[in-house]
Amino acid sequence: MAVARPGMTAVAFAIALIAGGFTFNMTTIALPKLIESQSGLQLPLLLVGAVGTGVLVAGALTQFAMGRLIDRVSLPRLFIGLSLLQPLGLALAAATSGMPMLFGLSVAVAAIYGQVVLNDALVARCVPPHYRSRAYGLRYFVGFTTSGAGVPLIAAMYDADGPRAVLAAAVVFGCGVVMGALLFALAGLRARSPAAVSG
Repeated sequence: MAVARPGMTAVAFAIALIAGGFTFNMTTIALPKLIESQSGLQLPLLLVGAVGTGVLVAGALTQFAMGRLIDRVSLPRLFIGLSLLQPLGLALAAATSGMPMLFGLSVAVAAIYGQVVLNDALVARCVPPHYRSRAYGLRYFVGFTTSGAGVPLIAAMYDADGPRAVLAAAVVFGCGVVMGALLFALAGLRARSPAAVSG
């Protein structure tokens, strides 16, 4: 595939990468603390770790499913669907406790992990072969940079208003991913000529 509007596509992907990097790192890094303080279940530390593992397994299963869906569903549709699930799941986690909170976190983490696979597919299908290695390098540079910036942001949000503030900030960044997905859909995809695919 190729993009109809390369400039808009690049902007959309950049917005989604930056916002998604913060959403991914804020959610996964803070996950044990969020479960311990927000679930309302009074779990011992060992069970907090076990519950956190269960939430992350939901994300791992989504990555497996995405490997199959990418070949069956259009990328813009998958992009929008996954992006919407992120702020919705995080908002549910921020507004509730107990099992609804854990369900919201599981939905959000599943969508966030699925987004990782989708991002790689977007680079593979939308970037010309001679730019692809640089695009992957830039994609991971942005991801690791936001992971470093996400840690002090988690601390600041938690000091300000506890776990709800962390989740609320993640919701805001999740909405940024939605914006990127919508811009990507507006940019449009078109079939690439056979010569371009082989070149």
